[in-house]
Amino acid sequence: MMDHLDEARHVIQDEINALQAMSDRLGESFGRAAEL
Repeated sequence: MMDHLDEARHVIQDEINALQAMSDRLGESFGRAAEL
């Protein structure tokens, strides 16, 4: 059974993954804009 700390850790990891993906997309967009 998962305790609250494990659950929170998973939620935080999901948030970090989502933010990382978002920042990667933003980085690509800025990279393309800089090339123009």
